[in-house]
Amino acid sequence: MNELTPKQLQGILFPTALTMMHHCYLLMQMRVLVVIVRHLQPVLYDVLNGRRSLKHGLFRLSEVNENGCILIRFRLSETGIAPNHYAELQQAIVEMTQLPVDLPVMTNEGKQLCRYKSLLTAVRFEDNLYNNAALVALHEAVAVAVCGLETGYHHLRIDAVFGCRVRYAPHLYMLAAHSARQGFRALPVAELRSLLRLDHSYSRFSDLLRRVLRPAEADSPRRAAAICTSASSVCVLGKRQTANRRPCFCT
Repeated sequence: MNELTPKQLQGILFPTALTMMHHCYLLMQMRVLVVIVRHLQPVLYDVLNGRRSLKHGLFRLSEVNENGCILIRFRLSETGIAPNHYAELQQAIVEMTQLPVDLPVMTNEGKQLCRYKSLLTAVRFEDNLYNNAALVALHEAVAVAVCGLETGYHHLRIDAVFGCRVRYAPHLYMLAAHSARQGFRALPVAELRSLLRLDHSYSRFSDLLRRVLRPAEADSPRRAAAICTSASSVCVLGKRQTANRRPCFCT
């Protein structure tokens, strides 16, 4: 994989399905997620430009192994994690094969959440003096849900996600990037809790705001995300949106 170009640093194509995915990933795992999406850029741009489609099969036969999985290989250094933390990083990647996720998918009845056992189905590491890499497998059904772009896309700065130091800041930044493209959207508090896997934590909204949302807002890169709240809704805004106007909530 070549180094990032200035254009890629400004923003990789990022599926809305992953932004709106319900999960409980840690900071390291969010970096891994972004690296995986970076490796999927050729597929995503093929879909965006009509060179691939769900109708004709999103992935070529040569891209799907005998177990029905899409394989992605990346160097651990691509995550920006220091080598002395590679053992912790490897453990975090292994845990991604065990953590369930809910992905929005389009069905005949409209957009629905579909639960998958995990985003990654398997992982294998290559450890030697000159090369530390991971080979991860995505089940084809998961890869199709992610790469089909049926629920939309937006752009994401890799360096912005890697610059986050607070656990929920990357997800908040992703929501802000999505909001900047799609326009204001007030999320019901219950939906936001589900997105962050905090359904049973911080039962008082004031605690959720103080312990989770405000710290993540403050940590978002260059204050790229801002949170506006009402009695029952939360709106995450991109930087340009906050400079232009404030949302009007209907609660």
